[in-house]
Amino acid sequence: ANPAACALLRRPKESLLGRKILEFVAPEQMARFNESLVFMPEPGIVSVAEYSLRREDGTLAPVEISSKRYLGNRWLGIARDISSRKAIEKALADSERKF
Repeated sequence: ANPAACALLRRPKESLLGRKILEFVAPEQMARFNESLVFMPEPGIVSVAEYSLRREDGTLAPVEISSKRYLGNRWLGIARDISSRKAIEKALADSERKF
C-alpha cells in the first residue's frame, strides 16, 4: 500500500496492508472483476479495464487497472486513479448535449 493508494481510497496504510483488491471493488462490478481473473490472457499479456473501488467513506474511486498474469494463478495489477479523466469526459459529454 503506497501513499497514492492510501490517498485514493482515503484509508490509512495500516487498513490496507494484507488486504486484497477484491475487498474494495464496487459490489456491482464484482462479477465482472472475478470473470476477468478467470479469463485473464496468457502469461505476459497485459489486460486493462476500468473499475470503481469503494473508499472508506463509501464513495467510489474510478480506476483503470492494468493486470498481467504470471505462471500459474499469480498476477500483478496496477490501479491508476482516473478521476480527472472521468471528470473531463463528463464535461465534454455535457457540453455536446447543449449543442
